[in-house]
Parts: sequence; C-alpha cells; structure tokens
Amino acid sequence: MGTVQQVDRGNVRLSCNPPGIARTNLWLRCADRVLLQMARFKAQTFDELYDGVRSLAWGDWIPRDGEFPVVGKSVKSKLSSVPACQSLSLIHISEPTRPY
Repeated sequence: MGTVQQVDRGNVRLSCNPPGIARTNLWLRCADRVLLQMARFKAQTFDELYDGVRSLAWGDWIPRDGEFPVVGKSVKSKLSSVPACQSLSLIHISEPTRPY
C-alpha cells in the first residue's frame, strides 16, 4: 500500500503513489475513509489561503465534470470563519476545472 510515515490516535499517515492510493482504499479494513492530502501550507490570512489553493494543479486530479467536497475545520486558527475558508477554496479549486 505505502510507507507508514506517522501513526496517531485514529490516524495513520502513509506515503504512496497513485496505485498505492487505490490499494489503500480497497484493502484497509479498519478505516471508513481515506484522506488524500494534496498539500500543506501555512495560511494566516485569506490572501495566503488563496495563494496556497491556487498554486495546486487541481485539474490533474479533478475532471471538468468532477464533484468534490470541501470540508473545513478551524482549530486555533486566525482564519476562524470556516464557511469563508470553504467558499474561497471551493471557488478557486473549481476555477481551472470549470467548463467554458
């Protein structure tokens, strides 16, 4: 499946390639979901969040007609408005994949 990077309470962090992601989804018997971490960046302002989200190649992962949830959490964050963060992320993720 992949190389175990970190084990926490309720989480196992793996490093793997795309076929490893598929195998993980198919064969993990103790997990009810697999989270694919696309990137990690520090965002203390909405501008930094905007820049971080826009810097990723979302079109490589999400087809033009693809659907994707944007789930947010705020723990000790300066960006405490979760709906605003979700909205900003959703807008900028969907921009490159939006049909013309």
